[in-house]
Amino acid sequence: MDWLADFLASGRTANVRRKLAATNAPERHAFVAASFSTDGDVFFALAQEGHPELPASDPVLPSEITHLWVGSIPSIGRCLAWFPDMVWIDVVDRWATA
Repeated sequence: MDWLADFLASGRTANVRRKLAATNAPERHAFVAASFSTDGDVFFALAQEGHPELPASDPVLPSEITHLWVGSIPSIGRCLAWFPDMVWIDVVDRWATA
């Protein structure tokens, strides 16, 4: 969670935050993809093995971001989403179709 808060508030994502704010939309979704070059703890937290529990706390989001999606690339792991009205969800458990 610390890595995610730092990443979202960093200069590397300033353009994303600026574009989201410029929409003036009530919902502003940010998508974060973790790859093999991402911090190992972050990448492996999205592993499917054992279907680990969801994060216990809400993410710290910059004001420009209202909703968050975090997944791994290549898509060998999970995709988690955080919505203010649903907290953390595992996308496959919520929207996957057979």
